[in-house]
Amino acid sequence: MESGGFARAVCYAKLVYIELQYWLIGLSPEGYHGQKAAAWARLPDYPHAIAQMRQSLKYSESANSRLCVAYYLACLDDWANAAREYAQAVKLNPSPQILLAQAEAELRSGNSQKGLELISAVEVLLDTGNAGLAGTCAELRKEFGLPA
Repeated sequence: MESGGFARAVCYAKLVYIELQYWLIGLSPEGYHGQKAAAWARLPDYPHAIAQMRQSLKYSESANSRLCVAYYLACLDDWANAAREYAQAVKLNPSPQILLAQAEAELRSGNSQKGLELISAVEVLLDTGNAGLAGTCAELRKEFGLPA
């Protein structure tokens, strides 16, 4: 069996293992759905991963769960919905990294004004020691032809 086929088989085995953990050991609903989402994402089957993370959100609202949904939507090039999910995550954890992810999603969905506002907000939050995020801000400005 090729490595891709082997990797898929391992992911499907992981899904079965997660199911057994849930029924025999008693995983929390959030953990159960989160682990299943991660396994689906490794396949990569993002629609199933999104569905599982949305199930997890029914039990517990968390920035990490919202980030996963947003990321999986972005992997499907569903930028408008990814931007909405990132915005929800920002409400729970307004970190510069999440704001920058939302900015990229806004830009890729065609909302240049909102993307520019978010990049500007991130730049205000950055200290001089965070060259990585500053570089990402500059790259997004350049890619989308935004003023410096």
